[in-house]
Amino acid sequence: MAEKMFYESLRLTIDHISSLYDKMQEVQVKEFVENLHKLDAEGKYTYVYGAGRSGLIGKALVTRFTNLKYNAFFVGSESAPAMHAGDAIILISGSGETPDVVNRARTSKELRAIVFGVTSRPESRLRKYCDHILEVPGKTKMDVPKNNYLDREQKGLYAPLNPLGNLFECSALIILDSIISGLAKLKGITEDEMKRIHFE
Repeated sequence: MAEKMFYESLRLTIDHISSLYDKMQEVQVKEFVENLHKLDAEGKYTYVYGAGRSGLIGKALVTRFTNLKYNAFFVGSESAPAMHAGDAIILISGSGETPDVVNRARTSKELRAIVFGVTSRPESRLRKYCDHILEVPGKTKMDVPKNNYLDREQKGLYAPLNPLGNLFECSALIILDSIISGLAKLKGITEDEMKRIHFE
């Protein structure tokens, strides 16, 4: 039973990831990459934030940014400097409703930062604060009907394949790593240079 669930979950994830190539909106990707590059070229700082598992993806993204010689920081890190007008912040939330992320978007706009949102729900509260949006397809925890979820838990039934925001989080990791490839091309940084900068 467990191995059957494993293979079914793996197949669902692979099929979903494969579908991203055709589902991503080219205009959004272009604006996201070009505007991040422009702000970096102007010497602006790049901040990243997400809560929970989205936060782990954000921290991985900061590592990639530093490999590109960006002044990049995860919000809340002890080494993160103060944000100023014109700096960039990338906020990751599948639902676009995570309170900490929405509040960070609001306060960043008050500081006149440029807000980049990564979400599966472009109609969410996060969207209204974003200057640039990257819609990443994938089920989020907001897409789980509360009554069905509670009913399953009370009956001791198995969790569904790819529970909660798993599909969004896997998708966001891959999409943001692909964004890094575009930024490396614009900045003219080779993989050899990235490797020299990367901490071993």
